[in-house]
Amino acid sequence: MVLCSARAARLPIIAASVGGLPDVIGPGDGLLVPSESPAAIAPAILDVRGDPRAAAARAASARDRLATDFALEPWLDRYQQVYHSAIALGNG
Repeated sequence: MVLCSARAARLPIIAASVGGLPDVIGPGDGLLVPSESPAAIAPAILDVRGDPRAAAARAASARDRLATDFALEPWLDRYQQVYHSAIALGNG
């Protein structure tokens, strides 16, 4: 949820490359750092501070993806399809 909030607020995203985060944060959306290297966070922060235009462009891209790839309606549609499939299997 934090990523969705950051995207909605058009904030620069810096995150550790763990779990499913690389699947939802593309290179144009934010900066991913290796999880096993906490020291990698500092250069990412300096990158955001040193190039605010690039950071703003990534934040805008992340916001755009929130509206398209992670919007509520497509998620609800997918859940509804799963439930309908499960009901159909139970009735079959």
